[in-house]
Amino acid sequence: MTEDFIVAVARGKVPGVTRFYKIGKNADIDTAASEDIISQGGTWAAPTTAEKVNIVSTSTNDTSNGTGLRTLTITGLNENYSEVSETITLNGTANVLSVNKYWIVYRMIGNTAGSTGANVGTITCTSTAANSSVQQQMQPTENQAQSIIYQVPLGKSLLLYDWAISTASTGFTTGNLLIKPFGGIFNVRGNTVVNGSGATSDMYDFHIPLRLPEKTIVKITGTVSANNQSLSATMQGIVIDNTVNELGYDETLTV
Repeated sequence: MTEDFIVAVARGKVPGVTRFYKIGKNADIDTAASEDIISQGGTWAAPTTAEKVNIVSTSTNDTSNGTGLRTLTITGLNENYSEVSETITLNGTANVLSVNKYWIVYRMIGNTAGSTGANVGTITCTSTAANSSVQQQMQPTENQAQSIIYQVPLGKSLLLYDWAISTASTGFTTGNLLIKPFGGIFNVRGNTVVNGSGATSDMYDFHIPLRLPEKTIVKITGTVSANNQSLSATMQGIVIDNTVNELGYDETLTV
């Protein structure tokens, strides 16, 4: 695909094709085990059933008329594995229950705020399923959860172009791209290592994009050689409706 095609996708000019971009950060990884690149740290656990989620802050300022974050939007897959979004009006340290049921929430982003312009407390989105798994967490002042975890919606495919890791830690840091087909287990589909005494990064570029079919889960994990290390990651590509014949597009498309 040419650059013109990618620009057209970014501008929303290609029906059935949208840009995909995820960022993640884990601020405290230790040597004991690898961790997912998610704001809450540790390892993400999929809910055992599709259930509603609770959204809550650690600060009473994050409320409908507070000085902190007032509303946010969560996006994920509902009980039919279709992508859905909804806006949540925060209620400080009291839980707010979602309208939709979710297998996964893979995005949480702030919409409106009071005088501080950002969330004052840590905002957490937790499934009400039996295992009560944390789906997303927004750190203070960030207005967005930074989580590299995604499940491809029903009826769509993800073409993954590249992914990258970055760190300011010393020693060796390893990033792993993990893919879980629907009904399967996580497998490593790529890894990269950075080694330095300051800010370093590395990108893993698929010269031919990696195609992930519907309901596939993708995430990035990190392993470090010293405790208390911070690791950030990105991945990007395009999401295509399965009804779209992507090869039918003019690859010299100019808009």
